[in-house]
Amino acid sequence: MIHNPFLRALSRFNWLSARSDIVVLGYYVGSNVIGAARSYSWALWFAGAGKHTVIISGPFRSISSNNPPFLRHISLPSPLFRVGRLINHFLALLVRNLYLSSLLSTGKLGFLSLNFKHSSCKKKSSLPRGSRTGLFSYRMPCISDLWYPFSLIRLLILRPSIVVASHSPYVTFLVAYTYKRINPSSKLVVDYRDMWTLSRVYSGLPGVRRLERSLERLVLESADKIVVVSYGQASSLSSTISPCVIHNSSNIEIFTTAKSQNSPVIRSSKKKFSLLYAGTLYPAFQDPEPILKAIYDLHQASLICPQTFSFDILTSQIHDFTPLVDRYSLSEYVNLSPLLRREECLLKMQDANCFLLLENSLSESQGVMTSKLYDYLYVGRPILIDGISPCSELYCYASANGYVLGLESFSDLVCSFYAGDSPSVSSFSQADLSRRSLLALYDDLLSTFD
Repeated sequence: MIHNPFLRALSRFNWLSARSDIVVLGYYVGSNVIGAARSYSWALWFAGAGKHTVIISGPFRSISSNNPPFLRHISLPSPLFRVGRLINHFLALLVRNLYLSSLLSTGKLGFLSLNFKHSSCKKKSSLPRGSRTGLFSYRMPCISDLWYPFSLIRLLILRPSIVVASHSPYVTFLVAYTYKRINPSSKLVVDYRDMWTLSRVYSGLPGVRRLERSLERLVLESADKIVVVSYGQASSLSSTISPCVIHNSSNIEIFTTAKSQNSPVIRSSKKKFSLLYAGTLYPAFQDPEPILKAIYDLHQASLICPQTFSFDILTSQIHDFTPLVDRYSLSEYVNLSPLLRREECLLKMQDANCFLLLENSLSESQGVMTSKLYDYLYVGRPILIDGISPCSELYCYASANGYVLGLESFSDLVCSFYAGDSPSVSSFSQADLSRRSLLALYDDLLSTFD
């Protein structure tokens, strides 16, 4: 029996009969954005447990052909999105071409999520929040706000008993919160992959931050469950219920399939040593210069040459690496490539001898558990870590589940490789990230809803 009059009116249409048990709101599903993996994994795990699950995403490619029987993907394209994207690109070009010089000279960064280096940021100093505002891309107002009415209508049509809203962007929270207000008997699971108002990267507009904090507080107060990716995140949130920590792993079957298609080959000492970095670079928080200087020092000491060493960088921020590569004259060693699809990136990672993980020890980075860490651990190679405190949650997790080393040990690792004495890396224990294990966590999480 439908008690809400609005829902009762909608239910009169015969094309609204396909009700679902669970709806996952994941805006980026179908895109190559790293955030797409977590929300899609939620949907896969629920569907694998026999729940009728629908995942609603933004205007990205459909993934329906790869879905299990109990999972349906609804992508919501609209001409408004195309217009919004054009406006966003135009504004980004306007800022880059007209204001970049003046912003850099004053130590301020653009109000779009452009990849500008913060001129006053020092690696170990306290970083002022707001190196980027994230306007139009991550913070309010956001181009994804256009998705709000379309996804809310679809949600009202499906009338799920449980809604999982996965951040980012924040619009997924607002859609789920509105549905909760209309249908109070439904259950709301708020899933943080990244923080919203506590974001270390995007500070938001000064006049809008108070509104965002109020909206986030309303969402948290309405949530039946709150899920975060780390204990640092859990401690930073102010909520009436204790957040549940579920690590930020992506669909483990993606990695299993890719590995079976291209089994890693053990390299001999005569082959080239390959260092690999994959993923986004945040210049205000991650500094690639120390590793490039270390490679330069190895070159100056005649320990490496372009025929025996390479540094492969897979990223969409190629322009952030190029000046440093030119500064140290390492163009023969460094291969800069656009970021590949996750499956292709994993296959590329199979050929690497060592992975690079960059972070920092600033308070703003508390609780950050970057997704690339799990990718590195899945493949099973030494992980070169720079800028991370040994006491941090990220470092402790990496060292407990893989082989990690600091920049001071990098030259020894390279020399050991050429001597045919590479370190053995134990297999990453996937017990806590397997579908069965995660489903147990989700079953426990949902058992209180019965």
